[in-house]
Amino acid sequence: MKAVLYSSLMAIALMAASTIAQAAPSAACAYKQQEIETQLGFAKQAGNQYQIAGLERALAAHKANCSDASLEQERQERITKAEHKIAEREQELAEARAKGDPKKIARRQSKLQEAQQDLQQAQRPLPQ
Repeated sequence: MKAVLYSSLMAIALMAASTIAQAAPSAACAYKQQEIETQLGFAKQAGNQYQIAGLERALAAHKANCSDASLEQERQERITKAEHKIAEREQELAEARAKGDPKKIARRQSKLQEAQQDLQQAQRPLPQ
């Protein structure tokens, strides 16, 4: 009798703990959810049905699957992609300098600065 009572109490405690864990997402997941909801609000204001549908799917997937590990993996992928883009832009700038065309050099420098800004954004730490 005690064993049945004990196992019942443990099951109830585990269900309560999992409900509490689901109810309180991490700060990083909550931040990402807020970003998606903000974009969804803008899409609704603009009446963009395709964007609304996509963002609603993204929000549902986020709510179902968000974890700090998945967000960190996405962040690392963005950093890697931005670093590759910087290398590409630096190569383009070097080629423009070799040709000596001031307009191309200015455009390539601008694109390089843009890529560097993207990298800085990607390197921002996740909210804790």
